[in-house]
Amino acid sequence: MKISFGKKKSVFIRRFGNMEKLSYLLTGQHVFSKLLNIGLSKLMSNFKWAGFLPYYPTQISIEPTIACNYRCLSCPHGMPLEDRKQVFHRDKFMSLEKYKKVIDSICGKTWYLSLTGIGESFLHPEIFEMIEYAANKGMFVTIETNASVMDPVRVAGLPIQSVHLALDCMSQESYGEYRIGGQIDVVRDNIIALCEEIEKSNSGMKLLIRYLINKYTEDEFEEAKSLVSKYDFVTLYKGNFIIPPPDFETFKVKPQATSVENYEKWKPVKDSNYDNYQLDPTTGLMRDRSYFNEFTGGCPGVYSGAYINSDGEMFPCCVAAPFTPKELSYGNVFEDDFGAVWNGKKARTFRRKYKAAAGNYGYCSECSSSKI
Repeated sequence: MKISFGKKKSVFIRRFGNMEKLSYLLTGQHVFSKLLNIGLSKLMSNFKWAGFLPYYPTQISIEPTIACNYRCLSCPHGMPLEDRKQVFHRDKFMSLEKYKKVIDSICGKTWYLSLTGIGESFLHPEIFEMIEYAANKGMFVTIETNASVMDPVRVAGLPIQSVHLALDCMSQESYGEYRIGGQIDVVRDNIIALCEEIEKSNSGMKLLIRYLINKYTEDEFEEAKSLVSKYDFVTLYKGNFIIPPPDFETFKVKPQATSVENYEKWKPVKDSNYDNYQLDPTTGLMRDRSYFNEFTGGCPGVYSGAYINSDGEMFPCCVAAPFTPKELSYGNVFEDDFGAVWNGKKARTFRRKYKAAAGNYGYCSECSSSKI
């Protein structure tokens, strides 16, 4: 088992070293076109090029479903019913046939696919077909899950590189504070069963296990280490906990903002390295510390990433996509060709305005990713 104490929010993709990613690219399909796509993306992202992009996103997230069996407090699923209706107005499950058409459009250039959204991906009735289709097309596929409903035997047999699991704590008392509707014993049993299946098959699949640090979980990390310590294909890492917002309106327009009251309830007491909040005197809210940096306009999602909702609507990132802000919508890849949406008028207008404002534009003005 590897242990990571990194605090970066993009910790998932960074769990794969450059040589490991290069090795996959060089031994996979569409080698030249994918390497060229990555090179063009890095070059033009450095210049924050806002015109026609002669490449596709190097990394993409596709939301298989908005359905979830949990009501986590920092997620739209944890909001009151009337508020949830503002988010869950799109297709519950992405169409498999429409998904395949998207994969066919991007598999020759886009190398990395995360099948992840605001739902629990393994609730999609055709999720295994979705995973296998993209993997067989030569994409580096990963999936994130709360590990409560997955079939460990079937998951271990998938032709993919990694599965990202949310463990987050070790006791039901801690789990029940945040993962509303979940049972930690089910999650633990499924994770161990998956580890055993991978070890038995020697498949080479990696498991990335996240452990969120807050007041309720910080004392249980050593127990989590002992749970998976014998498996060399597991990376267990500590992650920053996003403290629940005070209400839906704050949640909708101010990413990762919370009240002082909620902050005091959840902030780590002993592991203060994972207390990433400070007071915004202008609003009285607690914000992620990076929010107070100067705008840079450097969000990687704007120039090299994309996120597709279950109904086919494309956005630059997973932060904005659940709330579908009009100024960040590129269009719908189920209604138009992927390239026409990626380089369409809406996408180019957004990138141009985002660049001109150095990230201080629309929904992005409240996001710390515009200040990195």
